[in-house]
Amino acid sequence: MTTTFQYSNSYVKLLMALRGFQGLSSCGDDADSLDTVDEGFGWFVVFTCWLMHTIYLGLQYSFAVLYPFLLDEFGQSRGTTALVQGVQIGIAP
Repeated sequence: MTTTFQYSNSYVKLLMALRGFQGLSSCGDDADSLDTVDEGFGWFVVFTCWLMHTIYLGLQYSFAVLYPFLLDEFGQSRGTTALVQGVQIGIAP
């Protein structure tokens, strides 16, 4: 079962006017007229979120590999160095 949403021409014009688009008179009553409102910005947001999660999870899961290098570089105790990972998990789980 698929659900189709019907938007009136005035609703599409209002959305486009709020976002500052020109050429509102050419807006039709069909479902394709809503595609011009987005113009790909949604995919930019999806890609950016995916990229940030990939970087964050990559750092989180590779901490065991980086841990000995962090110990040597900063010369702190093992507990203090491990606190970095604990704070990272606590702030942004």
